[in-house]
Amino acid sequence: MHVLEFTLPMLDENFELIVLDEKTMGANHGFAKPTKGIIALREDVYYGAIDGNPRDLMTAAHELGHLLLHHETHFMRTSADVPLRAFEDSEWQANCFAGELLVPANIVASECESINEVMELFGVSREAAKVQTKAFQKEGLINWS
Repeated sequence: MHVLEFTLPMLDENFELIVLDEKTMGANHGFAKPTKGIIALREDVYYGAIDGNPRDLMTAAHELGHLLLHHETHFMRTSADVPLRAFEDSEWQANCFAGELLVPANIVASECESINEVMELFGVSREAAKVQTKAFQKEGLINWS
């Protein structure tokens, strides 16, 4: 959260982190408006991320991914019968960014031997730890039995 609260505002005077109440956000946990330099988080998600809640940290990192990866992107919907390849999907990209930010491969390779160790060291959910370590194994970055 330090990056969203302090670092980005120092690097980009146009960046704005907005915290909105649950009534305003509804079921949305967060969103980014990359071309405007805005990240909005639902109030409970914001405070959860500050407290280290794994899901809320992932949400904040995901929205940061949108901001950094898609700041010059204008989104268009394609026809439903034209499937996007995974790497073309902005949600997939933001998820990958968040996972890599929160669970760096080099530290997993040198410090961890299990999903539980990844969860404990990085403060992420079991699901996030599984997704990242599975990707690292597939890429040959870690070799767990």
